[in-house]
Amino acid sequence: MLRLTCRTLVTSSLLLLLCTSCWAQLRLGVSDRVKTLNEQLKRQVSLAPVEVQRAISEVPTVNPAEIHVVPAPEAPAKTVALVSDSQKQLLLNAVKKFTGDSKKQENRYSSLALAFLIGGAAFALLGSIFSFLKWNTTAGIIGLVVLAVVGFPNIFPMTGLADFYGVLSTQAIALETDCELKSPFTKDDYDAAEKQLKSLILYEAANRPKLGNTKPSTDDLVRQLQTYKTAAVVGSGGL
Repeated sequence: MLRLTCRTLVTSSLLLLLCTSCWAQLRLGVSDRVKTLNEQLKRQVSLAPVEVQRAISEVPTVNPAEIHVVPAPEAPAKTVALVSDSQKQLLLNAVKKFTGDSKKQENRYSSLALAFLIGGAAFALLGSIFSFLKWNTTAGIIGLVVLAVVGFPNIFPMTGLADFYGVLSTQAIALETDCELKSPFTKDDYDAAEKQLKSLILYEAANRPKLGNTKPSTDDLVRQLQTYKTAAVVGSGGL
């Protein structure tokens, strides 16, 4: 019985040491990744157009006066830096503004794409009717109009823009929800959300679909946002 108890204690100790080691390695790996992303973010901001830099500067950074230290719920001996509700609301308002703008752009280009689709079908029907009535000149003109209406979306990527802003609005809504639901809201949470919003603004400016690039990849954006989210969780010790 004594041997069994000793073995159990040894096993528990080894597991504890293993978990502690794994957690330390996770924090170190995430910290290095976040440091790299922060440097990349600063470089992108410095190279961005003036209007993008202005939008980035409008993202509210945390005010040190709005941070207060309280005992962590799980361990009274541990303290954690919390952001005040007013500071959190400033950031949340900025995220909501970006979400609203992205949704408007998504709806705008979706409506345009649908309008051109319906217009092309309507003109094609008219062309068929006039051709049946042997109004060949009118049918020929309408045929040219159909070609223009159908071909325009291939030149101006309306569908690609709608999809692009759909991705941005989805990521922004996820960030908005994350900010709303997190309570208490730590400084690590704030810093992560601030960096995510800046990343979304930069991504919009650098990857907006244009001629010859209608479907930019969003893989790097998703990885970058997830890294900041994970860093917030690791930094606050899972609070």
